[in-house]
Amino acid sequence: MGYGSALRSGFDRASLDYIFFMDSDGQFDISDIDRLIPFIENYNVIVGYREKRADPFIRSLNTFLYHLFIRLLFGLKIKDMDCAFKMFPRAAYHAIRPIKSGGALFSAEFLIKLQKNGFTIKEVPVSHFPRRFGKQTGVNLRVILRMFKECWKLKDELRVL
Repeated sequence: MGYGSALRSGFDRASLDYIFFMDSDGQFDISDIDRLIPFIENYNVIVGYREKRADPFIRSLNTFLYHLFIRLLFGLKIKDMDCAFKMFPRAAYHAIRPIKSGGALFSAEFLIKLQKNGFTIKEVPVSHFPRRFGKQTGVNLRVILRMFKECWKLKDELRVL
């Protein structure tokens, strides 16, 4: 059902006060969580950004264009919205539900709704390594088309709020 659906499923079942997640494809180092923890008292959400991206050129280009598109459409000014290294209170997630995107737009929708609702966001550099496991889908045409469709739905939803 997609990346976003997997995250939403986990977030909905979380039972402790804070949620932390990172991808399991070997691109992040769990010990970098120590970089996020010091900011938990002063910010609602702490998001990693890849200090030095270890992605192939086409992936980096796709990411740059996607971030530019999201910034222009929604005004989200986050260095690396899709960095899968984030920590936030479970209450923040519940305050902005539902996150409707089931695909690639999930992280952007999450951050857009947090920003729109006045949550403070701190960006912190984290290590990034070449993918060792799994298969990237970011340049898949089906994933990209789904993202555009979800963007227009989100734009309409936010217009109503």
